[in-house]
Amino acid sequence: MDIGLFVVFLALALSIATLTLFVVAVAVIRAEDRRHAPTGTLSRRLLGTYAHRGRPAAYAGRR
Repeated sequence: MDIGLFVVFLALALSIATLTLFVVAVAVIRAEDRRHAPTGTLSRRLLGTYAHRGRPAAYAGRR
């Protein structure tokens, strides 16, 4: 019973740590967006949501 309880608490601690890291990552991305590009280009680039708008500027001249 003690090992099962330990495993449950370990899983809970890992879940909380993962959630915390995710929240911190989102906060950092949003802070970078506000600081560098008010339109949110950094998060769009990181999440890959610019793909539907055509090629990125770096590849505009290449085929």
